[in-house]
Amino acid sequence: MAYLMKISTRFLGEQTYFKREADLENFILTHPLILSSSEDAPENLVPVYIIGRQEKLPNNDGIMDLICLIWNPDLGKYQIWVYELKVYSQNSNDVQQLINYLRAIDENQEYRNDLIQRAANFVKEFLDNNIRGALCAQAFSDEVVKGIIDENLNRSYEKKLLAVKIYLFPVDNDMFALIEPFIGEERTTTGGRRATHYDDIPDLSDFELEEELFRILSNRKKTHPQRFEQLKAFLELFVSNPKRSVNQKELREEWQNRGLPKEDRGLSVSQVLGYKNNGALRKILEWDVIPPDIKDNYRLKDERYAEVLRNVLNRISKQQIT
Repeated sequence: MAYLMKISTRFLGEQTYFKREADLENFILTHPLILSSSEDAPENLVPVYIIGRQEKLPNNDGIMDLICLIWNPDLGKYQIWVYELKVYSQNSNDVQQLINYLRAIDENQEYRNDLIQRAANFVKEFLDNNIRGALCAQAFSDEVVKGIIDENLNRSYEKKLLAVKIYLFPVDNDMFALIEPFIGEERTTTGGRRATHYDDIPDLSDFELEEELFRILSNRKKTHPQRFEQLKAFLELFVSNPKRSVNQKELREEWQNRGLPKEDRGLSVSQVLGYKNNGALRKILEWDVIPPDIKDNYRLKDERYAEVLRNVLNRISKQQIT
């Protein structure tokens, strides 16, 4: 398949460096969205909240630089992140410092509960109680990278530490920031985590499948009403005709006919299919992948799933979202 691409050339200036941790901290405070791990956050909520700054833990000598709330699309909730900021992270002691902060929070239940309550005041029911940690710097030594990798070997996927590089580059009269999370988390070009769960297909009975689909759609209806309507329209196409295949052109036309946005950058269908906790959708659907990574020609794996979808959508239509 041929691709026509528009290319522009702009002069990329020499990297601008932060000289002090305070400069990096002030930059993040001024532009908190650079820490956002996903564009797929609830419409009426700010994607990133700073809920703590230069905060000393009880019974711990260290001071945490930043405590943030960041949306996790896999969970459909916000998570609390402790950020340790360094101009250059060169020593594995930086990793241990972050580990000590997280351990101290877990060991001090009163402070942990206070932190969770503080977060809940911002995002209410959209909160996951896991507290995670990230190192943020302009550069990381091999020693630090190895330290994080070694630590993550003993951590579940949901609790892995993260390293975040921040680069500043002048471009013409503008300033561009390149944010590069790595070690356990990667991002797509749109800012969201790179999907790694498309091949994760759960083993569910029909009853379990219906309950999981109901959970997914209920959560979508609560957090993203418009994107829920797009996903619902997509699924209803299979209910009306279980044998059909739906391509992107047909889907966009269906959305337009229903007064919904035609474009969604994948956030209503393709990315949702890749979220970790949305395995029930992957259980019932399959699709073609057109290079480089375009999903198209969606279809049911088995026509009997149309009845499961019908039951779920009927339950959703009777549901009252508060």
